[in-house]
Amino acid sequence: MISRKRSFWLAQVAACAVLSPTFSCSRPVNAESRPLFDAAHSVALDGTISEGIIHTKSTADDVIWQEIASQLQYNFGQLNGIDSLADSSKTEINILGKEDAGNGLQKVRYSAKLFVAWDKNRAVPASYELILPGRGDVEGLNLFLETYGKDATETCRKGGSGALNLDSFWYYYRPEKSACALKKKQNIDATLVSYVKLDLAPSNDTTQNKAPEYGAVWEDGQLIVTAVFGKAHEGAMTTSDVGIAAYNQTYSAIVQKFGKPVVQSVELGEGAIPGAENTYVFLSYDTPQGHIEFNLFLVDVLSNTSEEFKKNFSTVTKYSDFLSYSGHSALGGNIKALTTLGEVVPHQYTLFMVNGCDTFSYVDPALAGKYQALNPNYSKDKFVDIITNAMPSYFIENKRSNMAVINALLEKKKTYKEILAEFDPYQKAVVTGEQDNRWPLEFWH
Repeated sequence: MISRKRSFWLAQVAACAVLSPTFSCSRPVNAESRPLFDAAHSVALDGTISEGIIHTKSTADDVIWQEIASQLQYNFGQLNGIDSLADSSKTEINILGKEDAGNGLQKVRYSAKLFVAWDKNRAVPASYELILPGRGDVEGLNLFLETYGKDATETCRKGGSGALNLDSFWYYYRPEKSACALKKKQNIDATLVSYVKLDLAPSNDTTQNKAPEYGAVWEDGQLIVTAVFGKAHEGAMTTSDVGIAAYNQTYSAIVQKFGKPVVQSVELGEGAIPGAENTYVFLSYDTPQGHIEFNLFLVDVLSNTSEEFKKNFSTVTKYSDFLSYSGHSALGGNIKALTTLGEVVPHQYTLFMVNGCDTFSYVDPALAGKYQALNPNYSKDKFVDIITNAMPSYFIENKRSNMAVINALLEKKKTYKEILAEFDPYQKAVVTGEQDNRWPLEFWH
């Protein structure tokens, strides 16, 4: 059985298999309808696999297609090892042909396309070799794990990753390490390991000089910010937990910038912090720019929140101009949960920041789809822009990223690239959905 964590990535591509008899997930040909990309520390590349190879025991195309998706999932760990990442929701797969490989296996050829956020400081080669499992079924992947993922020396996985299983090896997989036998290509079984050429080229799916829709944010004369912070360790109650510390630090930064609030839900002394005892803080200010409200939440695990949190969160998300989550991705589990939380109303523009590890790959298209469904007469991303990370982010940087966006919304000047340049460079933050933004032109047209 495929576990919940692992099936999240597969579900994004498996849905396309249901829709397409050729098992191809293709981007729409209308550029206006697809989310584009901008970043300060990454460049967008189109990756093309002309002939990938996978071995399988199955003869059913839909099963083979999903096994290829499982195989390609391992590009996540490999690319992360060089400060890059592919957006799994844009992966395309086409089965090209099959032939008998003996021992009950078929050798299947396929083509694929990947959309990659590549480290801006790393030269872009004409091609890059992906080192992937030779099979995508559970038996084959377990054999790959036993051979290359469980050695005590951690030669083919990220150091300090601990005990691994099929739910986690793809994330910590690091075949680029010099000591890894996979990189050396010594005594490699072709049915166990597949070497796949990924051709790289600059992508046209990029934007230039796009900014948040400042006019839409301030058209009602106010800015509403909702920020959720996840704990680093479930059940933690002290500031030694870096997630709780990030919550406190962001609260302190707001008070330092705006002073004593007109209204505050929790009475705290001067210089005090909310701490884990106060899991929700509301602050209200009247400023020269307009009225500003902050809703700050602290949660243990985003994928397992209380009914009270869900109710309160839904109440404030309806009219939030800036909505952020800062915390663990939980290998995609928390990010999938984020898609199901909160309510959306028609014509409410929202800048959404999903500030966890590798969220560029994890964010489900359904997140933007919630806004599109309520605004069917407008372009796909008219009412939402989404900031994600192509690399892991650190809790200690959560205040920095949240305040960078808040300050920009007050100033109403910076482009997305200028905003993202203020984030920690390591997390490789990117924005998608901004291609239809019009600022400084009128939002409505």
